[in-house]
Amino acid sequence: MIKKFCYKFKQPITMYQASELNKKIWYLSELLYDYQLQYDEEKCVGIKVKIEENAYEAFKNYLCNILKNDIYELKNISTEELWSHQLAKDISEDTTMYLLRQNNLVHIHGEGQVSLKYPVTELFEFFDAILKNLSVQIFSAEQYIFPTLIKTSVLGDAGYFDSFPNLWNFVSRLHNDYSTFSDFKTESCNMDMNNIQKMSLVTGYSLPPTMCYYVYDMLRESKVSNATVTTRGKSFRYESNYCKNMSRLWDFTIRETVFLGSKEYVNQSLEKYRIIAIFIMDLLGLAGKCVYANDPFYLANNAAKRINVQRMNHSKVELRLNVSNDETIAIASFNRHNQYIAKRFHLYLNEKLDLAYTSCIGFGLERMIFTFLCQYGVKENDWPIIVKENYKKKNKEEVAIEILNKYIK
Repeated sequence: MIKKFCYKFKQPITMYQASELNKKIWYLSELLYDYQLQYDEEKCVGIKVKIEENAYEAFKNYLCNILKNDIYELKNISTEELWSHQLAKDISEDTTMYLLRQNNLVHIHGEGQVSLKYPVTELFEFFDAILKNLSVQIFSAEQYIFPTLIKTSVLGDAGYFDSFPNLWNFVSRLHNDYSTFSDFKTESCNMDMNNIQKMSLVTGYSLPPTMCYYVYDMLRESKVSNATVTTRGKSFRYESNYCKNMSRLWDFTIRETVFLGSKEYVNQSLEKYRIIAIFIMDLLGLAGKCVYANDPFYLANNAAKRINVQRMNHSKVELRLNVSNDETIAIASFNRHNQYIAKRFHLYLNEKLDLAYTSCIGFGLERMIFTFLCQYGVKENDWPIIVKENYKKKNKEEVAIEILNKYIK
């Protein structure tokens, strides 16, 4: 039976702490149907939930653990905006998504799964061509295409499960025997997931949450000398009920660039890329901001401390663009790892086995397209000239290089 419950926190939390708590609540129970945080002036004091009655006590205990381990010790570390461009008109992400669907430009296949149709596909390739050639032309990046599946052990080596077990997607297959295939053929008509699960085997592979792990795995146990790698690939993160429009997808595409080498090379390259990326946003006339940020660590040891340190050290920066007047989404993140990744994958600078430094940049291409369409609308005539005149051209590589040469170099 579904019931409503109210729970008052043992101690109130700040608005900033409440915003971090919001990122984790849907992961506390599969049987949670709705919730609302309760506020008293400038404090969050409790929560109202709609949940299966027999799941409430467990939910409450999990909530208390999250508050204790992840929230109460969070410090609201003020950091200046690195860039901002104010929105000049009223926009709505729900309206934009409605228009995209009405004009058959996107199709929702399921939870967090969206397909794009021409000419939005051309916009997708145009933006990606600019980002790819930014890495190739300015940073001499090597280009790779990686497979879709990644060994689960690689995610473990990277420490992914210590921080984001809630986002993980593993791969299973049927048991490799005649009996299972025969049974499945019968059961597949009903698609009873419980029966199919009994016939299945969890493999040693996962769907990748991001592209950079392929690079570290490929180069493990080796010496790296001021190298840059870029790739584009499908990434998968289970977002539970946080999935919304094209702002947050389960199945999405990342253009990723990785820097490896000396501390000076890696940090200077990361900063230079960020500055150029912001210039491109200005060139496109897109509204948003660039701010210091943190990862949404979940069930991590000392999660609050890790977030505080991440924000104090400015090791993560997000480029956020408006999808409505009051809301922005991160279309890109700039992540400085120092020697953390190198230590885990044994990446060295020299024969002395001095650890290398690494950093990575990821652009969510569907998000970038969506923010553009939210701000400029779905009609091509309303788009900026630099996009309107170039995005349909056949050779987008040449167009991207021409734009970079004209405005960046």
